[in-house]
Amino acid sequence: MKYYEIHKEAYKVLAQNGAVAWDGETDRDKIFDHEIIVSLEKRLSHYFKDPTEKSAIDLGTGMGTCALYLSKYGFKARGHDISETAISKALENAAYFKLDTDFFCGDILSLECSEKFDLITDSSFLHCLVTDEDRKKFFDLAKNIINDHGKLFIHTMVHSDDMSNFLTAPHILLKEDILWSTGNEDWDMDWTEIDGRKVFSHRRIKKVRDLEQEFADHGFEVVEKSVIDDPGNPDSYVAWLALKNAT
Repeated sequence: MKYYEIHKEAYKVLAQNGAVAWDGETDRDKIFDHEIIVSLEKRLSHYFKDPTEKSAIDLGTGMGTCALYLSKYGFKARGHDISETAISKALENAAYFKLDTDFFCGDILSLECSEKFDLITDSSFLHCLVTDEDRKKFFDLAKNIINDHGKLFIHTMVHSDDMSNFLTAPHILLKEDILWSTGNEDWDMDWTEIDGRKVFSHRRIKKVRDLEQEFADHGFEVVEKSVIDDPGNPDSYVAWLALKNAT
């Protein structure tokens, strides 16, 4: 399997435990309390005062939290995720909130889409892409489907000077900006050995300056940003991006 397909297994476990969102929340009425939504909500009305006839696409939607929030706000919204379990739960969540949100299951990096969107949201999907090739596919997709004056909202892990809490987990190790993980040895992964452990690449946790250089290299500029400090863990980087030289 591709390394990011591990999320299929993760969502099966979450669903078995009654979760209705990636963070393990079991109460549907609380799913919009998630940090991504809080961060999005702070500036959404600044960039989209009137969402009428505006379109949005949520990449890595999981159980649909962000896509559903955008529908609730007034966008014509859709969400994409690789996990059938997650998409099934997203549809259940949509029915609960009586929201007309479209959801699609498939590998986002292979997505063929002729539509253009006013808003693209990254629901912590980008840091799940490890290789430069896969990350390029993400940015190429974003460039292809964003309207000239559209915005790309990013919510992703970034390197923190203190990640002592995070790195105490026995199943992970960080080398440079790649997070490696142990796992079920029966998984058909591209395994490697580091420090005597059999691991696969799991996350990309860049430093802020390197992440912003990557944005620039792929034709985007940062319009607004903030970094949410999480002592002992990777920080959360939140930004609104636009195409360079958008007309």
